[in-house]
Amino acid sequence: MSLRVIRQIDRYLAPWYKVVDYYQPKRGWVQTIRKSLGMTTTQLASRLGVSRSRVKAIERTEKEDALTLRTLRECATALNCTFVYALVPNTSLEDMLKQQATKIATQILNQVSHSMSLEDQGVDKKEAQAQLNDMINELLMGNLKHLWEDKDV
Repeated sequence: MSLRVIRQIDRYLAPWYKVVDYYQPKRGWVQTIRKSLGMTTTQLASRLGVSRSRVKAIERTEKEDALTLRTLRECATALNCTFVYALVPNTSLEDMLKQQATKIATQILNQVSHSMSLEDQGVDKKEAQAQLNDMINELLMGNLKHLWEDKDV
């Protein structure tokens, strides 16, 4: 995937970054919305086409983070809500890629630098930074899946 496409995805995700202070009610969303609407478990059960005990189980398992996405979506529909599911990166995707590329490039250059200094061929800080930037850019232009391989460089 190109950095241009990644930047487009980052723009799409931008409004979600505001959700960082996500609030989840102690009772779970299903019970909170149901009660806020003045709806009983029996009434929600009827709308879902399930038993009252199933609604109680749904509300309990939601609190335990064990409810399926399908069930949450069905409950949202029955409660006239929109179900929203998202993975929101802690930083932009581009920043994550740059951080990972920097980590790998630094590891590679540290190994090379160590070998060169043993041979008395070290480079100054300005040149080292230029080499680091070049390697980061090279890594970002290549196949991005290689940034995430678990291996010793």
